[in-house]
Amino acid sequence: MIFVEPMLGLCNRIRVIDSVLALNHERKHRVWLLWLRDPDLNCRFDELFERPKGVDGVFDFAVASPTGRVLKYLLPRVLQNVISRAIHQHEMDRLLVNGFQFSDLLRLRSVYLRTWDRFYSGANPLSEFKPVPALRAIVDGYGLDGRH
Repeated sequence: MIFVEPMLGLCNRIRVIDSVLALNHERKHRVWLLWLRDPDLNCRFDELFERPKGVDGVFDFAVASPTGRVLKYLLPRVLQNVISRAIHQHEMDRLLVNGFQFSDLLRLRSVYLRTWDRFYSGANPLSEFKPVPALRAIVDGYGLDGRH
């Protein structure tokens, strides 16, 4: 199982999720997304995107709520104790510089990734991201095909 907690703003989070989906493209693991609404991005995942193919579930909560503050503190600690490997941003920086083969993580039973970096690229970047219909209508209204 892969637990992924993308961090910071929307673009960083999209890159992290896309990395996980590319890494796990053969569906060797179930993928659970931990979407923490915080000052960097205070919007629910399901208000932005349809759940991407390859993501089994989204655990979405606001860190500013009383329950959210407890979950933000406890959840990473609990997951670290029940998974095979946890990689946080400081280690991710080091692994990226040293050319770590992230595909090696698929050999593990479970992984917890907490990062804001793209760490793996696939053949079809961002292909699994579909805005919810309401946002698609707004984007389509801008006529980005050159006919506005």
